[in-house]
Amino acid sequence: MFGDFSIADGFYAPLCLRLKNYHIATSPILNNYIDTICNTKGIKDWINDALQEKSFVAMDEPYRLHR
Repeated sequence: MFGDFSIADGFYAPLCLRLKNYHIATSPILNNYIDTICNTKGIKDWINDALQEKSFVAMDEPYRLHR
């Protein structure tokens, strides 16, 4: 956000993922920021680890039958 990747960027990463995944129109500058955040190693690892998760708590995710 203000130069090197910082805690502020980590804080906004979930918002960037929502904007991207819900295909919400953003400005070219924000698109660049979102792409930069989504292509960092830490965010890629976070997404890959989440996709490997196979268990869930039914009470927390009643809509989900399986992965």
